[in-house]
Amino acid sequence: MFSAADTLVPEHGQNLKEAFAICTKSSTVKARNDAENTPKLDTVEALLEAAGKTEDISLRGLLLSKAIQSAARDKNFREAIRILDSMNDEVKKSLGDSWTSWRWDYGSAAACTSRKADDLQLTQRIIDETPPALRAHVRISIALNCDAFTPSEISELLNSARPELQSIDGAERISWTLSLVRLYGRFVPDATMSLLNEAVETMNRASKDSVELCADPTIQHAVLTNQIILSQYKLPATLWTTDEFGVLYALRLVRSWEMRSALRLNLIVEALTEHRRLEPSARDTAKAKG
Repeated sequence: MFSAADTLVPEHGQNLKEAFAICTKSSTVKARNDAENTPKLDTVEALLEAAGKTEDISLRGLLLSKAIQSAARDKNFREAIRILDSMNDEVKKSLGDSWTSWRWDYGSAAACTSRKADDLQLTQRIIDETPPALRAHVRISIALNCDAFTPSEISELLNSARPELQSIDGAERISWTLSLVRLYGRFVPDATMSLLNEAVETMNRASKDSVELCADPTIQHAVLTNQIILSQYKLPATLWTTDEFGVLYALRLVRSWEMRSALRLNLIVEALTEHRRLEPSARDTAKAKG
């Protein structure tokens, strides 16, 4: 799972794997037995053929999953997307969160690949054919690490993703909005503060049962105790220099003390890191003047 995200989206790849591992229930005995009894098939075509012949929804989902992963390993992301989009609702349901995760992951990988080939028309079509609820995921994923896009194209992707995030619910929307804040800090700095205010509103609208990455009571208060989740509350250090008062005021408005603390802690760490980076230059300047 998330094989393309490891290379295309390094900021999210490991975070998402571990976050979903926390929130996802363990497999049922039936699913494990299906996995053990799955035929050893070597090609995407053979896996698809076997999936088409079985009436067992769980086994069909497993075979199609293997076909998707095989296509992705071969960098044939468009084929992976085609298989995902061909699934009926029963199979999608059997895959749980995996279908959604693969769809935006491989969608962003396919768009990056086509842009590297200078096929702008195909790139746009891949994004447009992404389910509306996942288009923001694809645009943000592209912006994170696909160096084939120009700065102006990245800015356009981010500006398009901003309203699309409105269709995402709860804690997931918080995570993606904060990712967008960090990207705005790099590519659209003048608008970063207004987006941070939107992120604060998103956090405050989240219900009490969904303020964490998932509502499982066993991981309540995980924002400060889980490094993976804590890292999702990072803000760009440039906010300190562009609007220090505005940042401090926005953070005071965050109702959840855990989220507020996580944002402040990460911002302090970013500021200290930047200070250490600049300190040698300041010493060299002082020596030169002396």
